[in-house]
Amino acid sequence: MTLDELKEREHVSGIKQCAKALKRNDVTTLFLANDAQERAIAPLRMAAEEQGVPVEDGGTMKALGKASGIPVGAAAVAVLA
Repeated sequence: MTLDELKEREHVSGIKQCAKALKRNDVTTLFLANDAQERAIAPLRMAAEEQGVPVEDGGTMKALGKASGIPVGAAAVAVLA
């Protein structure tokens, strides 16, 4: 999945919202920004890997935020099932 396809799919943005969606087993793909603090996104990466959810490089936080339709950067965006 690409960032362009992200715009067309139901998704949530931000670390907290992505964590909630992962807990509900409601995530099909997780995008993580490569300039986000690793200690902030590491728990998301670990949870996704445990569930077998693909983790994609989302580019910068600015690019990920723009692709998800929000006016600020995003460290993580989860595509929902």
